Amino acid sequence: MTSQPKALSRLNSTVASDSHDPAHAALIALAEQIAPLMQGSCGGEQPLLRAVSATDAKKQDTSGALLSQLYGYWQQQHPEAGPLYWLTRSWTMLSWQPIYLSLLSVYGIQAVPELRALSQTLHLEQGLVAGFSIANTPVYRGEQVMLIRNAANELWQLLSQLQQQFDQQIRLRPGLIKSLLADDLVASALRMQHLRDDLSHSELMDQIACWQNELKLPATPPTAFFVDQATQMLAFTRKSCCMHYRRNDGDYCANCPKANKVSRCLPT
Repeated sequence: MTSQPKALSRLNSTVASDSHDPAHAALIALAEQIAPLMQGSCGGEQPLLRAVSATDAKKQDTSGALLSQLYGYWQQQHPEAGPLYWLTRSWTMLSWQPIYLSLLSVYGIQAVPELRALSQTLHLEQGLVAGFSIANTPVYRGEQVMLIRNAANELWQLLSQLQQQFDQQIRLRPGLIKSLLADDLVASALRMQHLRDDLSHSELMDQIACWQNELKLPATPPTAFFVDQATQMLAFTRKSCCMHYRRNDGDYCANCPKANKVSRCLPT
């Protein structure tokens, strides 16, 4: 993530001035409804990553130290999977909530909080990042194209901070991170279809392209999309791999690029 999307000023007429904006509560409620693990709160400034532990509920390691522990957890749990899996698993743990929250901000509540200040919770015993706190600061409101641009900027700022801190512990490959983020963004966006059933498949694909363009990510080609025959919902085949198959108990994901191709119906 070396190039930044166009910066946006949050201090303009479209930013709410009330620090107790109901959009915060709406986003927290919607996030938990969509994914029960995403239990959120709204408060003051907190570190990017904070830990909870059954043995030390008030563990206060730095975010950098916690990133190292997150990587170490997956290394210890699945030594056979190798460094590429440990790295991929750790990064997707860090990025899944920010991606969801960015999309829910645009398609769920039509308001973008200051996601660059998002604080996430690491559950040390499970190597799981789940739960968050958003800053009690003004939110951005505007037309959808500007909401996407603002949310993408906030997401970029947050993930750049996480990447820089991770790099200080374990070297991240920028190309790998961009590929993972591009695919994870598409996967999460497709899960928003029930929130925006007014969007046609082609319109949703255009929206995804807009997000990827704002984030300077590799574009997902139209040929990667298809219509799921069972649900009639838009789906896609990933370009990147989560490496789950490298685990002794692992297998290929349904949309894995390494899995055998299945017959699909292309969208019209």
